[in-house]
Parts: sequence; C-alpha cells; structure tokens
Amino acid sequence: MAFIEKYREGPKGWEKRGKDIHAYTDDFLQKKNPKDLPDWEDWTKAIRGQDFFKGSILFATEYALCDEGRSLGGSFDFLLQDQEGRTILGDLKTCSSLKAAKSRKPATEQLGAYASMIKLHHPEVVIDKCCTVISGPKLCRVIEQDVDECIEKWEETWLEYDILNNDF
Repeated sequence: MAFIEKYREGPKGWEKRGKDIHAYTDDFLQKKNPKDLPDWEDWTKAIRGQDFFKGSILFATEYALCDEGRSLGGSFDFLLQDQEGRTILGDLKTCSSLKAAKSRKPATEQLGAYASMIKLHHPEVVIDKCCTVISGPKLCRVIEQDVDECIEKWEETWLEYDILNNDF
C-alpha cells in the first residue's frame, strides 16, 4: 500500500479521503453506482464487503438536524434498518491506516447528539442502536452502542462544555 499522507490538505490528505469515502458510502447505501476511487480502493472494498450493510433498508443519508436551543446542528451519515429489523443510526469514520482503524474509538457523543435531535424533531422515529462504522485500508468494522448510553454521554459532554463557556 502506498504511503497515506497524514495532513489535511492535498490529494491524499485526510480531508479529501473523508469527503471521497463519505460520498462513496452515501452512493453505495442509496444503491447508486458509486464511482471508483483508485486512491481509496482498499477502503471502499472493505465497505462493500461489510456484512452490516447487506440486506439493509436505507431511510436517510446525510440528514441535517438542529437543536435550536443549543444553537447546534449537524448531519448524521445514515439511518437504516438492518437485517434484524433494528433501526440503526450511524456515523462513518475514516482512518489513514489499518492500525488506526483497529484502535479508533466510537463516535459515542456525536451519535448521542444526533439521537437527541431526532427525538426532538422526529419523536415517532425509534432508534434501536447507534453504530460507528470505521473505515480503514482493507478493514471496515462496526461498533454498536446503546442509544440511551450515547445520549447520556452526549448530555454529560454538553454540560461540561456549557459550564466552561458560560458564566453562572
């Protein structure tokens, strides 16, 4: 495998990798024909081969949400129904190396924020699991987490941020 640059900018920087692989995954989940990405083939092959996505039914990708009360917003990467019928809220993370992909931690607080905003704006949607999909060269792994635990971690993180940034 070629050396993958570990800086933000450039044709092989982490920003380009993230944008390209997110776009690829979005097309893949929507069952469009994702364009080949020669620089990221080891990542995209691993995503295509991940059993987690097989037989899933896609509800949304790149869906924007907000929490006006906290002046906060973001877009989750996917909401789908898996083979077992569970509704899964997911976030994709890309890593530059196999080692980084194996040790990458889940996006717990971020998924908790998205789950909270879904409850706020779409209370009829019941999320059964939160998942971080970690994409690295020749590896795509899925970390499943309890929705309530993610929301709890998010609320703890927000409280710490709010205390640090406001005068009481």
